[in-house]
Amino acid sequence: MERRSYTAEFKRAAVCLVVERGQPVTRAARQLEVHEGVLRRWVRDYQAEPAQAFDARRTESDGVRETSDVS
Repeated sequence: MERRSYTAEFKRAAVCLVVERGQPVTRAARQLEVHEGVLRRWVRDYQAEPAQAFDARRTESDGVRETSDVS
């Protein structure tokens, strides 16, 4: 199985669904087709250091995945 990777913008939008809109992680993960544990880690990273949660260095090492609108 190939490992998927996501853009910083996708991660921020996914975290926004949970943190700002109050959507449960399980529902957001299912809607975005992301593993629940991955989304929980993104939320935890964002809450620990919002300004650096998805910086360019980490995103480049993760690779890029084109995504559709998450709203």
